Amino acid sequence: MTFARHFLISLLVACAVPPADSAPQPSTAEVARRVCPDLPEIPSTLAPPVDTAAVFALEAHGVQRYACAGSPAAGYAWAFVAPDADLYTQGVHTRLSVHHTAGPSWRASDGSAVVAALAARETPDPTAIPWLLLRVTSASGDPDGTMAPITWIQRVSTCAGLAPAAATCNADTVGKAVEQSYDALYVFYSEATPEARCAP
Repeated sequence: MTFARHFLISLLVACAVPPADSAPQPSTAEVARRVCPDLPEIPSTLAPPVDTAAVFALEAHGVQRYACAGSPAAGYAWAFVAPDADLYTQGVHTRLSVHHTAGPSWRASDGSAVVAALAARETPDPTAIPWLLLRVTSASGDPDGTMAPITWIQRVSTCAGLAPAAATCNADTVGKAVEQSYDALYVFYSEATPEARCAP
């Protein structure tokens, strides 16, 4: 599959006035599209809690690492090891903002970082790795850094990255490690305060 796209990620430059209590509250998906208007339609099963707001979205370009594991008795299969990707603010390799690796973790250039755990997944495209919703479980680094307020992360618009064909993991290839290229869009959420809706 050819992956040719250009996301123009528009971060908010001013805080919106919070709606009156009586007014309908926008969903997190609606807020995400306001912050990042090129976001795809995201399944409701991957929506973070309603008291969150999208802060920014970054394009990812990297690899998914797999290793062939097993035995003659148990059989052989490709096992996921870790991601290794660079996340950028807009376009292809425009400006590096965050590095994504095992944990899974995301570390910003200012040293702030978060680790997250899987909360939900969907597979809109069977030829690509799943879309995910992840809940942040720990944070480190600068308490005022880019990643410090992040509480939820979505991985959407995935392209490629699946493990090699099952038949290629066998007694002859056990222990072999491979890297499968992938692209995706990561959307980062924090608590839904007016300040959270502004670009960091």
